[in-house]
Amino acid sequence: MIKPFNNQVLLKMREDLEDNFGGVLRVNKLTGLIEPRPVYGEVIAVGKGDQVHPDIPDLVPGDLIVWDLSKIGPPLMYHGQAYSLVSFNALLAKLTNPRTDQEDYQALLDIVLTESAPLAMARAVSQLVVMPDTVQRDGLGERAKDNVVSTVYERVVSAGRGITFNGRTRCARCQCDLQRTETPECVKGDLVIFNPAHSIDWRRRGRQLRFTPFSELRGVADE
Repeated sequence: MIKPFNNQVLLKMREDLEDNFGGVLRVNKLTGLIEPRPVYGEVIAVGKGDQVHPDIPDLVPGDLIVWDLSKIGPPLMYHGQAYSLVSFNALLAKLTNPRTDQEDYQALLDIVLTESAPLAMARAVSQLVVMPDTVQRDGLGERAKDNVVSTVYERVVSAGRGITFNGRTRCARCQCDLQRTETPECVKGDLVIFNPAHSIDWRRRGRQLRFTPFSELRGVADE
């Protein structure tokens, strides 16, 4: 079997887990690039990490995962089977008990998985204003120099354990490499605030979900 190096994961596509609508591959007509989209895979092997991204996702062969198709790695054939190599930063969540009432998702690394919470968002913004569904989903927009800035309030479903970056900047005192750690400061059930422009939408079993890097979250709201 193929042994992935560094921060690579060897997986095979699991299109059988896809919902029965839409295609797997979507290309932006303006840029010609593959659009970010959650897709399903089965882990075959996991690399040992590297010096820049030493954190290894909590995965073993046979695990089912959700990953970002826009960060697809090189496809390859091995003994007649199709596989793909993707980097750790393409991983979104581990999927358990798929297509059952016990289906569950565990976000990986620095990813936070949230679900639309229109009632909580309406209470947070104003108890007197009835917001249309489009505002509840896409956020309150402000146009400044033709750039739309939106803000949404959504409920945390799962948060990864974080990541550590080993930088090349050295400490002036001890000359050791500096590290920067990002650990999601939120837990399941929190109402978090963020701009959905940096999120990946995921509609799964009637639920409106989003994957967002923790660095893009802006805070947690009291209720």
